[in-house]
Amino acid sequence: MPPFFPQVTATFKLEEPRALRRFSMSIVGMAVATGVVLRLFWALVFTMGPEDSLLFAGGMFALRFIVLFGTAALHLGNFTLRHWL
Repeated sequence: MPPFFPQVTATFKLEEPRALRRFSMSIVGMAVATGVVLRLFWALVFTMGPEDSLLFAGGMFALRFIVLFGTAALHLGNFTLRHWL
């Protein structure tokens, strides 16, 4: 890891973020990926899941919200609170 305060400013190196972090910084990319994943998941639940189980439906609904809030946290984790304001 490079030092934060080098003696000579010419020693700064540009470090590209990893692919997952670059992807999570893009709001459009995250929104599209989340929408596609949640739509495919919900279609799979409706076609493969049991129709008469209320517990299964509630669990899958909760899992869907966990994925949604997880991707929102993944995106918002790139920004500090000062950046939000």
